[in-house]
Amino acid sequence: MTTNPSTTTPPSKCQKPPTNKKPKLLFTLNTPFPAIQWPDVPPTTQTTILEHLLQILSPIGARKRLLPPSPSTTKRNKRKRRKLTSTTATTTDLLPPPPPPEITKYLAIGLNSTTAHLEGLAGERRPAAFPPSPSPTENAKLKKPKMKALFVTRADSQSSLLHSHIPLLCSLASGDGEDVVRLVQLPRGAEARVADALGIARAGFVGLLEGAPEEVVGGLMEVVRGCVGRVKVPWLEEGEREHMGVDIKVVKTFATVQEKGKGKGKEVKGSAPA
Repeated sequence: MTTNPSTTTPPSKCQKPPTNKKPKLLFTLNTPFPAIQWPDVPPTTQTTILEHLLQILSPIGARKRLLPPSPSTTKRNKRKRRKLTSTTATTTDLLPPPPPPEITKYLAIGLNSTTAHLEGLAGERRPAAFPPSPSPTENAKLKKPKMKALFVTRADSQSSLLHSHIPLLCSLASGDGEDVVRLVQLPRGAEARVADALGIARAGFVGLLEGAPEEVVGGLMEVVRGCVGRVKVPWLEEGEREHMGVDIKVVKTFATVQEKGKGKGKEVKGSAPA
């Protein structure tokens, strides 16, 4: 029995309606500058730096553990506070809370604080566009302390959106000679240990500021200065500056176009038998 090739079978209700794919071009604007490389630090040196850093930060977490728990609105924490009140009331009344360690005022902890500090340092090194500048006394008050090193737990599955701007800011905030912001990548697993040393939930960025006691940070900075170089940005150096065109990427993809018809089945127009 022969069939007429011009006839087509109608689509069943359970069959998915056919879709039309229309070619589409996507235009994305990308930076023409190459990615900035992080300073290369051997794994053994990263571990040594981490141990020095934990030794410096551990008094901060130890002090936080001696403080009474902060007030909370949850019922479970309220019940815990009632139980702890009878045991800790006498000790907290007799023993005042210990003062914060001196190193605390020379630290910038967290992404927001470290980014804001680096942006401030970079802004101070930017040439003044509209002189006159403030008076020397006012300028000294506005100046931020220099950041000597920035420790980042980049290896602990940290999203690149969090630290992609850090190398450029470290380069812009650095000066000549030894006036450099050393960018240090800590080994895998360092975030949990640093957070525990600080007594907080998470700690992915720790900046060490100028003026910290040498007897406290001397050993750490000796290793950092000897093994961690400055961040190099080739397109910011004098001899490498050149015009770079806009980098526009064109990606060809297909957009699904589905026409809606009448009825519950939402049949596509033109799918009826000829």
